[in-house]
Amino acid sequence: MRWRTAAWLVACAALALGTTATAKTISITIGQSTEVRGDSLVAKTKVGNTGDEPAKAVTAMLRFGEKVVRGKLHETLEDGSSFDEELTLATGKLADGRWPYAIAVDYADANLYPFQALLMTTTVVGNPPPPKLTIPEMKADPIASSGSLHIRFKNLAGTARDVSYRVVVPEGLEASEPTGTIALKDWGESSADVTIVNRTALPGSRARSTLVPDPSSVRSSLTTSSRCPGGVS
Repeated sequence: MRWRTAAWLVACAALALGTTATAKTISITIGQSTEVRGDSLVAKTKVGNTGDEPAKAVTAMLRFGEKVVRGKLHETLEDGSSFDEELTLATGKLADGRWPYAIAVDYADANLYPFQALLMTTTVVGNPPPPKLTIPEMKADPIASSGSLHIRFKNLAGTARDVSYRVVVPEGLEASEPTGTIALKDWGESSADVTIVNRTALPGSRARSTLVPDPSSVRSSLTTSSRCPGGVS
């Protein structure tokens, strides 16, 4: 018997863009804690700027599936400052399991060029069993116009399974084939490669990559910076 497992992967999950003509940077951080209240998902977020240049037109948003709620517009987020915001999104009744969601922050530089920072993770409902899948490796080539994202999967169960996955990138980048399915033998490993296309990222930009496999529970705070290692260049 082959089991079917769904996995959501976040590629280039945190991104801040900037030009190489100036030493100044905007560095956006996203902190969060989330809970399910009734039929709604509630995310308490903290958005900060640890760079040395103010961010303009800053808005946090919560995404669950195709549903999105946007927070308050902050005209300016000074360097070294932060703000807290609670975002509530009606999801309907959620069954037991680990449910993926995203928190994105839209912002702009002094020239009003738009950027986006992105965090994707999961919230736990009930007491689901631990996952039987891991991703021991995910690495990206430097991206000018396009590059490859390499993902390695490992089955932690003695039963063969088909794993469905989704690659998620912030605005400005595009995954050529964002979804796919890979077959894993019992206790086996296999890999997938996805092409990431640069649509609007500026020269000198950097992106950090992370992933959230489902059904695992991951809590994290991602930092985005135009000077952080790896990703887009």
